[in-house]
Amino acid sequence: RMEKMRSLITAFPKQMSEAWSIANGTHFEWANWSPKNVLILGMGGSGISGVIASKMLSGSAAVPILANSDYDVPEWVDAETLIIVCSYSGNTEETLTALESADRRGATIAGVTAGGTLGAWCDEKGWPSIRIPGGEPPRSQFGLAFTSVMRILHSVDLVPDQLYQSLGNVSATLTENQS
Repeated sequence: RMEKMRSLITAFPKQMSEAWSIANGTHFEWANWSPKNVLILGMGGSGISGVIASKMLSGSAAVPILANSDYDVPEWVDAETLIIVCSYSGNTEETLTALESADRRGATIAGVTAGGTLGAWCDEKGWPSIRIPGGEPPRSQFGLAFTSVMRILHSVDLVPDQLYQSLGNVSATLTENQS
């Protein structure tokens, strides 16, 4: 088990390369729509990408970007809110319950998932989503989740181009410095 985690950590540069390809291969069409705020839903290994993105962008984003790991969403969530739902399995109870609340409020929704219920809802409701490969422990898939969240934020002009493009270089930089 420890050896499996070690191999997943060692493979992180490869994961970042794959994450970059998947994220950039996903097209978002917002028809010049811009959110007035962003809420990133997620728990545990899936949710940490939203926490880090919100902290990383807090000083530069034109609108508030917050992470949420609750069963519900704040009262201010409405049609001008971008909800990014990040659930590796696609079946996280807290995340799906909060998502249902956001959907009832008319929020604009985008998903990051390997499938599950979230994947099915994205397909049924026409929500744009980035589909990442499944089958590994969620905590080991940070590169896929974080790059995907940043791609969605970049698609609504909330991540500066230079910062977003730097994610494309992470794999090479990590590989060069791996011992």
